[in-house]
Amino acid sequence: MKSQFLKLLRAVFRPPIVVSMVFITAIPGFAQQTDFLEGVPPYLPKAPVTGELRLAGSSTMNQLAHLWVDGLKSIHPEAEITVRMIGSEEVLGLLEKGEADAGMMSRALTESESAKYTALPVAKDVVCFVVHPDNPVNQLSLAQLQSVFAPTDEHKAITWGDLGATGDWAKLPIKRYGRSDRSGIRGYLAEQFASGADDLAPAQESSGYTELCEEIAKDRTGIGYVSLALYPPDVAKMIGIADGDRVHEAPRIDAPVDAAYPLVRQLFIVLKGDGKQDTTPLRTELLSYVLSRQGQGDAIRAGLLPLRRDEVLMSRDQLGWTGAR
Repeated sequence: MKSQFLKLLRAVFRPPIVVSMVFITAIPGFAQQTDFLEGVPPYLPKAPVTGELRLAGSSTMNQLAHLWVDGLKSIHPEAEITVRMIGSEEVLGLLEKGEADAGMMSRALTESESAKYTALPVAKDVVCFVVHPDNPVNQLSLAQLQSVFAPTDEHKAITWGDLGATGDWAKLPIKRYGRSDRSGIRGYLAEQFASGADDLAPAQESSGYTELCEEIAKDRTGIGYVSLALYPPDVAKMIGIADGDRVHEAPRIDAPVDAAYPLVRQLFIVLKGDGKQDTTPLRTELLSYVLSRQGQGDAIRAGLLPLRRDEVLMSRDQLGWTGAR
């Protein structure tokens, strides 16, 4: 037993996954973001765990989920964890039917959903907007983006001239590109732009962000939204966002994200019930790993923003772990 525990400790204190320096340099503000991990508690397992665990949910969290699984399995090699990407909007149905043990969502729960499920913030995603590479528009205000994507016709932007383009571009109609209603990013932007409505204005739907950017790169009239972590560089042009008197430059995958950038959404692990009565050892270990320095380091590796120490502790508090683990 002593030798097994020593082996476990060695696994904890080595990097959970090998990441090449080439990959690290493509992560948004990698060096700067590691400062966020200061004070975040390390993952310290008490004993090896086994069993099976099924994760399912948001495609935005796909890479992050696999990093978590690889990190946890390097410490608990007998654990069997599967990851299934289905979209945020199908998570609760799988949890309800017992077909998933934990869900991953890129939007917050509604008030009615919160009565049956617990959403633990685990990382953050930067939401960006893209246009055709030749489009002269380099930035739009939040109000202008709302005039494009809100479902109402009030103050609706119809042409690129309505958004400040001049010359031949001014007469071009605006064509919206987006994700399906299974995607959490669509629900998030509906909250931001739709004034309480359930959805955004109709758009050409894409199965993924790469497809969306490729379509816009072929369509001079197009505009769409992407996750920075999954943005394919050099396909479509990312634009900046004006928020009041402040202009936020277009985020870059190789630079720190502006701390005041206005469109940053929480990513969640969702559990059925309140999560405080969990008796599943492997699920408990996964959550402990996710809400640790190692798990938040994986968020950085996945091109996302990690939680700050106080945010990690708040998620741990939701599980009743105050002063524990």
